[in-house]
Amino acid sequence: MRIWFVLILAVFFNLFYALPSKDEFQVIFHNPLLSYQSRLRLKLGSPFYEYIIFLKANIPENSTVAIPPETEEWGMYGNFLYMQNWLFPRSLTTDLSKADYAIVVDYWPKDANAINYLPSENLGFTKLSHD
Repeated sequence: MRIWFVLILAVFFNLFYALPSKDEFQVIFHNPLLSYQSRLRLKLGSPFYEYIIFLKANIPENSTVAIPPETEEWGMYGNFLYMQNWLFPRSLTTDLSKADYAIVVDYWPKDANAINYLPSENLGFTKLSHD
């Protein structure tokens, strides 16, 4: 019986969390013809949305991408499941030695070279070379 309650609560929480906030709802209400991409930009925030679009456009789909470790300092960029959702079908890892590319967030990875930065942001990606 308890498992059903927990499952129903989890589903309700996910549905509730996915709903637009009051401010987002007002923008959508006053602009009913917003595209799906515009609504995503609104929900995720423009810098994160632009970064994901930048990564998807520049990193091949059959690549393995290294992301920062899942700690508080990296926020959503280090959240493995969250980033997998946006970068699929690319494989993700936190091990730089197993990756073809690495996302660059602030000063991670420390030994990154030839960084391709998103214009006007301190975010980018780099192709890793394994000697």
